[in-house]
Amino acid sequence: MAYRDQDSIASLGVVLDGSAAPQAWVRGEEAWFLYHREVLGHLALAYDTYRFAELDRACARHLVLLLPTVSALVGDHVRTLTRWVSSGGGLIICGDPGPLAELAGAWADVTVEEGHVTCAPTGPWQPAPDVALRAFGGTTLQPSGDAATLAEWVRDPGGLGGQAGQATAVTTRAVGAGMVTTFGVDVWQTLVRIHQGWPVTGDGVPPEDGTAPVDEGILKCDDGIALSYERDRGLAPTAKAFSTPFRYETPPSGPAPMFHRPHADMWRDVFAAVLFWTMEKVGRPAGWLGYWPVGIPAVAHMSHDSDGNTDDSARAALDAFEAADVRVTWCFLHPGGYSAEIYKDVIAAGHEPALHYNAMAESDLAYWGEDYLAAQLTWVRQVTGTDSIVSNKNHYTRWEGWAEFYLWCERLGIQIDQSRGPSKQGNVGFPFGTCHVTFPMSDRAHGNRLIGVLSLPMQTQDLWLTNVIDNRAVFLDQALEHHGVAHFLFHGRNIVAHEEVRNAVLETVAEGRRRGMPWWTSAEINAWERKRRHVRIVVARSDDSLVVTACTPQPVDRASILLCVPGLNAGPTYRVVSGDGEVRAVRRHRRRFLELATDLAAGTSTYRLASE
Repeated sequence: MAYRDQDSIASLGVVLDGSAAPQAWVRGEEAWFLYHREVLGHLALAYDTYRFAELDRACARHLVLLLPTVSALVGDHVRTLTRWVSSGGGLIICGDPGPLAELAGAWADVTVEEGHVTCAPTGPWQPAPDVALRAFGGTTLQPSGDAATLAEWVRDPGGLGGQAGQATAVTTRAVGAGMVTTFGVDVWQTLVRIHQGWPVTGDGVPPEDGTAPVDEGILKCDDGIALSYERDRGLAPTAKAFSTPFRYETPPSGPAPMFHRPHADMWRDVFAAVLFWTMEKVGRPAGWLGYWPVGIPAVAHMSHDSDGNTDDSARAALDAFEAADVRVTWCFLHPGGYSAEIYKDVIAAGHEPALHYNAMAESDLAYWGEDYLAAQLTWVRQVTGTDSIVSNKNHYTRWEGWAEFYLWCERLGIQIDQSRGPSKQGNVGFPFGTCHVTFPMSDRAHGNRLIGVLSLPMQTQDLWLTNVIDNRAVFLDQALEHHGVAHFLFHGRNIVAHEEVRNAVLETVAEGRRRGMPWWTSAEINAWERKRRHVRIVVARSDDSLVVTACTPQPVDRASILLCVPGLNAGPTYRVVSGDGEVRAVRRHRRRFLELATDLAAGTSTYRLASE
């Protein structure tokens, strides 16, 4: 068909009633469904938002619609959606389908507070996740005879309302020329809960195996972990068997179970796979911006904490990083003890100066509070002579409350925080379920809005000294598989004290590069993520061609535009016939995409891809 102006709109429409969030807050609930903004924002997938009163317009403009929640739907809406789906629309419902149950072919059954979900071996994902995924909130579904089950709840102690066995969690149903897919699991609450954990008000509950004694009287991030020590950990494939009783010592005498899979990232895979699968099924091409520049499948990041603040430890760290040819994010700890020359040499070597906020009561400024954070930020700017400090990591991963610390950072101009990580041998890996940078969500008192501070997760501290070297391959390979960031923290005082830790620095840098992962500083990751989120990509068909339009307020070099093209798995192949770029097939989110590699100039760029 010929190209039409209306084909240049976003591939996805999101329909959400403006009253849904206030109604949730009145009930004393978090409006978890608002987190769809972060999921789609990080995907850098263009979408248009509509109120339920604008449903007719949304259906007229889009072939794929997402309902983050179905609250406030009335009979007219149901009839409109039924006609639209039957005529070829693709609908994705999240949560209790409510009045759309008949259309979805799935009825809400039992409310679930928490549990695990297994994905069918065949479905939108290729392949399915290899572990049961931790989930929070939602409902079991009672499917009709013509609805297919894509995922099932698995009984956990206390989950599924006391039911035994399995129950349906995700369904899909063909309706006329269209389709409806329903997530019974609350994917939004699940992602936020895994990413941000529970509010930290006291010591966490350690696992019975003794591998993670988090109940030591210090409040920190891993006191609030939402993943299960019993269900969500595993050993590295190359590690020797876990021996009991476990002796907690450094360096470790043997391996401890770790959070070996990023559960939140796997949920994003599942959601994205369903989204793009739906687009392919209804024949709607779409485009999104890859997580990293062309040719970079994932990145690695190394940070350094200046605990102890001795010049000899700093010199040892500088020497190790120079030998590894890596630039790091150097987090400076108050109260300072380095000589002035050290601060100059760190910056001269190309390392990023950052804050290592100290709330361990070591000085008159080392307490938990926004004023103390502000004072230490002023201090680090003074000692480094650098006004633009954008990164922070909390000393000992200290944490209190839930999202309040991010609000402090936002007010003070800290743009990226890397505190969310492990402090114990038994919770290294992906304790917060992700290797991606994300914007956290505030609580309902602050409107459940996204806070303008990126969270950069950490996988481990001081390999060899705090956990076995075998774990490194898991951290790198999972970050590579999910196209995220592998973050390794080292301390100068451990580098100078242990040759094995120094060797771990050199070997870790080499292992990342061997996998094609460049080493970026926290500031570089922050700048790239913020820039890529402003790129809007729309895709339209024009006869046998694809027309790709990218709009960006600033240039994006080596942009990786990923195209969901119906029928790509069976052919045809494509070539660029207008615009400067190259194309190839790649895999992301457990699906196949066409990658358009190009340099985006500020403004609007248009490309035409012809099938062969």
